[in-house]
Amino acid sequence: MLHLSARVLRGACEDLSIAEPLAPLRDLAREADWELPRDISSQGDRLSVFSEALEILTDTEQPTVVVIEDLHWADDATLDFLRFLARRIKDRPVLLLLTVWDDSLESRQHVRRVVGALSPDTITRMVLAPLSKVAVTILSDGAERDGEAVYKVAGGNAFYVTELLRSSNRSLPLTVQDSVLARAEALSPKARQILDAVSIFARQTETRMIEVLCPSATFLVDICVKLGLLEEHGEVLSFRHELARQAIEGELSGATRRELNASILAVLLDQGNVQNAYLLHHAVAAGDKTAIRSLVPQAANDALRLGALR
Repeated sequence: MLHLSARVLRGACEDLSIAEPLAPLRDLAREADWELPRDISSQGDRLSVFSEALEILTDTEQPTVVVIEDLHWADDATLDFLRFLARRIKDRPVLLLLTVWDDSLESRQHVRRVVGALSPDTITRMVLAPLSKVAVTILSDGAERDGEAVYKVAGGNAFYVTELLRSSNRSLPLTVQDSVLARAEALSPKARQILDAVSIFARQTETRMIEVLCPSATFLVDICVKLGLLEEHGEVLSFRHELARQAIEGELSGATRRELNASILAVLLDQGNVQNAYLLHHAVAAGDKTAIRSLVPQAANDALRLGALR
């Protein structure tokens, strides 16, 4: 438990198109009433400022908690400062607390740059596990919502669950949509095509299907996975959360959606041995009237044979 008289200083990294160097250090300087030099562009200037910051943070008997939010958005200079600080506070009354989204490769690389050279006994990692199905159900019951349905689309993502339950119209919350689309904007146009193509599939698809639809898919799929939007299970590819898939699919124009479904339908017909209901789904979405007329009776016969009419 923290001492009641502990001093708490907070800084945060920001998701800016051009990162502000050492923005968290500037936050700490304001809170500690310390005048940070304006020009710290050179390496020598930075080391001098880092040393001065260390003295200000540790030159007191009062315990100090340094909180840095959103490490995944940190610039290189900030990572250098945090590594400098972390290696020098072991025997001082300072706790360095970092928060980070760890669902992308870049985020994990940022963490390693800061703590990779530290002794393991000086580091405590607290990984926030996804909400369990039971927890989502309890939260949903309190909001008079179907917990099973909420868990199906949001998984255990606490942000998605909270925003979905907060939404009054039960459609995809704009906050979730904005969060997903902001992350997708980091992709190149070709990588975004991969994301768009996968969003057309209601649940999951085989990686080889995407490789047929999109050139250089293997490399581009890796980028989407590293960014934390898609996940691979063997040869199967899917979005990490159904809400994320809905957000991406919802951004597609009608023409793009029809074009993608038409391409998927052509590939599936060429492959053969695909359920007629599956083919019909993409035929309808593509607006292919000829294929629809051919597939409707076949899909109906399949359903009748299997007793799956509804």
